[in-house]
Amino acid sequence: MLSLWLSGVDAWMGAVHGMSFAELQREQIRMVHEFAARVTQAWGAGWMPSLPAKQPSITERMAALSLRVVAGGRR
Repeated sequence: MLSLWLSGVDAWMGAVHGMSFAELQREQIRMVHEFAARVTQAWGAGWMPSLPAKQPSITERMAALSLRVVAGGRR
């Protein structure tokens, strides 16, 4: 009876150990990914050229032109 009980406890402890080890691995992977993202963000800003300003769409340019025409010319 004692052997059966110890076998069950050993199986339960093995499962708990496995789950805790898996959680530690997931946490380590999360930390590595976060660290890599922060390093990339910090170093990338200095090495990458800035993006050009977004040009207004044709619709926006036509709307601005029509407002200038209505207002009486270029401004």
